[in-house]
Amino acid sequence: MGSLFNAAPEPEFQFGFTAGQKCRIRICTDPPINIGLQILEGRSGVRLGFSPQSVHDAGLISEAVQVAVNADYAIIFTGHDPQWETEGQDQASFHLPHDQDGLISAVAAVDKNVIVAWYRHGSLVTNVEIPSQISLQERLIRRVTCHLPITYSVEDAPAHGNFPGEVKDGRLEVAYTEDIFVGYRHYDRISRDNDNFPFGYGLSYTEFEYGDMEIQHISASTFSVKVSVSNVGPMAGAGLIQLYAGKSELSVNHPIKTLVGFKKMELNTGQRDTVEIVVSITDLAHFDEKNKNWVIEGGEYDISLGASAADIVKSVRLSVPGSSWSV
Repeated sequence: MGSLFNAAPEPEFQFGFTAGQKCRIRICTDPPINIGLQILEGRSGVRLGFSPQSVHDAGLISEAVQVAVNADYAIIFTGHDPQWETEGQDQASFHLPHDQDGLISAVAAVDKNVIVAWYRHGSLVTNVEIPSQISLQERLIRRVTCHLPITYSVEDAPAHGNFPGEVKDGRLEVAYTEDIFVGYRHYDRISRDNDNFPFGYGLSYTEFEYGDMEIQHISASTFSVKVSVSNVGPMAGAGLIQLYAGKSELSVNHPIKTLVGFKKMELNTGQRDTVEIVVSITDLAHFDEKNKNWVIEGGEYDISLGASAADIVKSVRLSVPGSSWSV
């Protein structure tokens, strides 16, 4: 972990071994001092690895390209290993280590049917472990459908203009001016021309049709939303019903819509079912920093059914009374 904080360099050297001859390897380390990170202060760690020169110097990208030329589909497994992955600091860039970006580009240049699976990549690029722990094989053979819990974009990201911050008094400071407008809340306010994979986006090997939405008050604090869903595609499949809510009268201080519920469904081809999502009125609240309490602004709200944050299928208007309460 120390190498991520530039506290532990990784020297690389070559040595010629002779068959049948024993060797002793001596490693000398100096404990890191005054590096500004208490967890590593005065602690040493060593990890030693070997690689034959033939493997180290092999043109692996060239080999991958030659395989891809003759393949109908190319599946590339990329990502970070535990040494590169951490929650202790921000990623320095969106590039993958060890020229994996170059590997993807080279293979994609000779085979247009490319599937890229990222593992252990805790940055803007998602990985195959986030949506579920189901194996990649089941997704590729049309057995499951997955949806994205993040939004893909770089230049249009809400923190793009603020990151990595400015150095003040020798310290790097970041102004979180995006406030509550993070993720899909931010992308609702800008053009989606470059937003190819919005929050909640997913692919399926079948197709769904949605019937009328029905809203019923269950109590003073909850209401339910029901919608009929039909699998009109050629095979069985799973889908994700996403429910969003937002004030009908738009405000610059509040998101256009907020995810208030979701539910997964599985339907055989030709099957129809009714999906119900129960929503608490408190899901429509926001925190008033000035008065230090939670507030539900009374008025009209648009309750929307979406296939993703950018693909709203149906909307129904709901009148909600205003209220507030202390923490």
